[in-house]
Amino acid sequence: MPSMHMNQAYRVLKIKIPWKLVEERPDVLDLVTRMRLAAEEYVRRLLKELTGKGEPRLAPEELDRLLTPDRRELAHRIIEEVFPKYGLGRYFVKQARVFWRDIAFYRAVPLNAQLRVENERDVGRAVFVDLKSGVVRVRKLGIPPFVIKLKKGDISWIRKRLKEDAKLKLAFLNIEKRKGKKEPTYGKLYVVLIFAREVTPVEPRAVVVVDVNRLDNGVTAGLLVDGKLRQTLRLPDESAVRELRRLHEEISRLDGKAAREADPVRRRRLEDRARYLASKRFRKIRGIVAHIAREIIERNKRED
Repeated sequence: MPSMHMNQAYRVLKIKIPWKLVEERPDVLDLVTRMRLAAEEYVRRLLKELTGKGEPRLAPEELDRLLTPDRRELAHRIIEEVFPKYGLGRYFVKQARVFWRDIAFYRAVPLNAQLRVENERDVGRAVFVDLKSGVVRVRKLGIPPFVIKLKKGDISWIRKRLKEDAKLKLAFLNIEKRKGKKEPTYGKLYVVLIFAREVTPVEPRAVVVVDVNRLDNGVTAGLLVDGKLRQTLRLPDESAVRELRRLHEEISRLDGKAAREADPVRRRRLEDRARYLASKRFRKIRGIVAHIAREIIERNKRED
């Protein structure tokens, strides 16, 4: 019997660590903060080595193209230099070396995890989700273990994933980072559980092919049915393109004027105006992209 190619679908459950526990156990907050800072420094250094500049803002697909297998040894070297600075020992270094790509995406260190549904033997993973007792145990991380009680909604969510044949793959300890005026502050703590299940890809009868040159040059979509081009669609309309072009030119003009302005008050006003227009441009692009996606989906539905 021929084997079918399978993909994995992921679902994520965030379990908040009660603040009362954090108050009683400041070492938990300290550990999670150190893990976050180590992951952030690792990512900064890795991206700087790969791009030759300070940490760039990269879309996930751009980051994915950078993190090729031949960069593994570079990533391992940076991990081994950075993690000990934050007091993270062998377990964290080992996990980070294995999941060096994942840390670059999530800025968190993956932890190994086990789910007990009935009476399965505890195999000593760092995060132990005991569904029968309704608790999550976090241990083996260089601080005394701590326990979080699962809510009924969490248990119900996990059982739904099990009915879908999903398995617990990994866990994260993470912290909510808030940007402050001077320095960032850290707040809510979470245990994040990652479940994955195998899914069979759908074999489509019709395929939508989208060619994006630049948004201001338009997006062309074609509908292929059984290998034949049925129709094409060009989006967005000319008025939307003109408005985007106008915003882009005005932002460029303000940025240039601010760079030449010696007076700090006038420069700040120009920069504030440029930021406002950039935000407006982003919202407009997001709206156009959503409209294009809806149009393509509707055309495909009508063809089906």
